[in-house]
Amino acid sequence: MSIRKLLVMSAGVLFFSHIALGAVIFNDTFEGAGVTVGKDFASDTAWSPISTAVLSVTNDSGNNALSVAMTANYRGTYSAFTPVTLASNETFTLSFKVRATSTPTNAANAFRVMFFNTALPTNATGLAFPANWGDSTGGGLTETKATSINGMDTGGLSFGSNPNMDLTGTGWHTVIASVTRLNDTHMSLTYSIDGVNTIINTNAADTTPPFTFDRVSFGSYQQQSFLLDDVQLMTSIPEPATMSLLVVSGMGLLLLRRIKRD
Repeated sequence: MSIRKLLVMSAGVLFFSHIALGAVIFNDTFEGAGVTVGKDFASDTAWSPISTAVLSVTNDSGNNALSVAMTANYRGTYSAFTPVTLASNETFTLSFKVRATSTPTNAANAFRVMFFNTALPTNATGLAFPANWGDSTGGGLTETKATSINGMDTGGLSFGSNPNMDLTGTGWHTVIASVTRLNDTHMSLTYSIDGVNTIINTNAADTTPPFTFDRVSFGSYQQQSFLLDDVQLMTSIPEPATMSLLVVSGMGLLLLRRIKRD
């Protein structure tokens, strides 16, 4: 086999190994015969209620979804998983679809997505991604100082805001929330709804930022029931060594081409 072919093959192998890098913690579509709020398949996760919220898997226009029926304010659901500690440049990403089951009353920051570390004591630092029910003014990236590990309270540092982080109407919205560890005191945060309303903070500073998580929660301080679907949690990390090898392979191909030309 020629050197040229070897270089091409090695570059291809390295490229595909690079884009496949990452780990899916869970991917819950709530589909399947007899599916429950528990862990029914290797790829999904179990869901627990926050306080008196009522959870069930319901059929929504032909597709299953997790129903979170609110019995009062400050209710919701959470999922626990094996603790994940982010390495340098590693990203923790949660993506999901959500919709209100009835037309929501306008309420700023009422819907909350939170990342927790339950190994820390009560009032430990986590991350909160609030959004507005209806058309309201609010929504942003903050630390959370939870009064309980499943609490809805937020406080501490603010990492960015966008007044239009709205969950309007009863249609489905696609939400993505992520945190990337840059170093021991800085992180990059991204939060988007429907790919339009977005907050990005590429250099959020904190003396003790949260980089270990073992629970995600969805809740509302307003009594607004909602559905969740296609909930995926994953980590990903770039691999500089792989990229360096790709560059070397590319340089080798260019060198061979120049030798032939000369």
